[in-house]
Amino acid sequence: QRDYRTKSGIQFGEWVTKQRTYKRKGSLDARRITLLEQAGFSWNINDMKWDEICNLLMKYRAKHGDFDVRDHHVEEGKQLGYWVRKQRNLKRLGVLKKSRVVRLEEAGFPWKSNYTLMHGHT
Repeated sequence: QRDYRTKSGIQFGEWVTKQRTYKRKGSLDARRITLLEQAGFSWNINDMKWDEICNLLMKYRAKHGDFDVRDHHVEEGKQLGYWVRKQRNLKRLGVLKKSRVVRLEEAGFPWKSNYTLMHGHT
């Protein structure tokens, strides 16, 4: 969050936003980029959010043994069921990033839900 402050009052969220902005504009020092990347800094917040929910899906599979997430299922406050449905739709439309398709396929993610397979709906 942009307004996040550390216990000592430093506006850390704003600092993070500025680092992303400086990099996007090409004005961030290469050494700082390297140091931030070595520390695991994420330059793309959308990728970071996608990874977070994908990790929840992997936890779901580990717990339940499958990817059969109901549409309205919520996991750790995230709408996992909606997210799963959205990934399938994005793939069907051909707009899901290749790296995301690969990550899901490597985990054994089925592009058709069991409901679709049983009832023949798309």
